[in-house]
Amino acid sequence: MLAVKARSSLLLRGSAALVLMLGLWWLVLLKPSLFLLRHSTEFAMRVLMGGGSDQVVSVADSGDWNFSVPVGISGQYVPQEHRSVNIRSIGCTVTGSDLRAFTFSVPVLWAIFLAAPWRRKSLRPLLIGTVLTGCVQVLSLLLFVDIAAHRGLAVSLQISNSFSTWWMTTGDYLALSVIPFLAPFIIAIALNRDLRTEILNWSTGEPACALNSPQRDGRHGSRKKKKHGKRLTAGLKPPKVLSRASE
Repeated sequence: MLAVKARSSLLLRGSAALVLMLGLWWLVLLKPSLFLLRHSTEFAMRVLMGGGSDQVVSVADSGDWNFSVPVGISGQYVPQEHRSVNIRSIGCTVTGSDLRAFTFSVPVLWAIFLAAPWRRKSLRPLLIGTVLTGCVQVLSLLLFVDIAAHRGLAVSLQISNSFSTWWMTTGDYLALSVIPFLAPFIIAIALNRDLRTEILNWSTGEPACALNSPQRDGRHGSRKKKKHGKRLTAGLKPPKVLSRASE
């Protein structure tokens, strides 16, 4: 009964915190999150893909982002132009609705931490989890953009095979619809020991804050009795022994 009550309490707290944080994200945090995501992604593209000094991310009036993905292909024959060209970068566009999927993972992580048992030492895992979740968001967006760019390149060069088609479809699905949703839960459970303990105790049917077992209570009770007995004994004076002299 205690396990069911603890489980229900955690789920209710989690639902309320999730609604609260997603509302805060939509009303307040969405634009700052997009701003941070844009600059973080641009920095990551320059470091990981070698964007150089060229602008790799630009924002259209509609809110869509235009990416210039560096590839560095030389002497590639293009059937549409009937000649070999040097391909320096590939352009692709990510719509604003798709971009929002890479910004809400951090508020979901905060909601999970709010639902978990909170202690003063939970602040450090929360900060570490926020940084890790932000990095996952950026890497997911980079994967999504890279797949979109190479899909356009394959269409232009008329290159197609079953494995590349499968990989692009699977990677696109993982980057947009799986990783942003799953990452905050995995990171929160990995970093928050109290939350991990409470979830693991569901399988055993025991609440995370279980009361002391009768054996431990009995052992501590016997120790208290012994200490109490010693205290009483120490307070008594030893009896005087009266001896009668023999006649």
